[in-house]
Amino acid sequence: DEPNYLAAVWLPKGGQRFEANTCGLAYADLSTGDFAATTLDFASLLNELDRLRPSELLVQGRTERPAGGFAERVADVPPPLLDAYACTPLPDAGFDPRATSPMLKALLAVETLEGFGLDGSPALLAACGAVAYYVRHSFLE
Repeated sequence: DEPNYLAAVWLPKGGQRFEANTCGLAYADLSTGDFAATTLDFASLLNELDRLRPSELLVQGRTERPAGGFAERVADVPPPLLDAYACTPLPDAGFDPRATSPMLKALLAVETLEGFGLDGSPALLAACGAVAYYVRHSFLE
């Protein structure tokens, strides 16, 4: 059986370049409990996603309000991601470590995240937190 990965990607915003270790990637196979995360540049991120083939990709989003329509959350990622993967845009809180760190600790059943090496990388913490946010709001409520 092939893994069925749920992945989350955090990308720098505001015109920042996708340089080495600026993109965060976290992925989990919810059927086995496997969970991993890393930081990498954008080209390596695309290669890793191609290898993993996630069934769903959690991404940052933005709110759009079409003329006369209702506001909706849309994926705010470059076309290589949008075109290749089933992207699910999360609200801003889904990538906010202040909101997601408690969820991530609960998901991993730990008191602190220090032993996981997440402290020095906002990109990594944001991607891991997004997985925890999605699992909590989609499966545990």
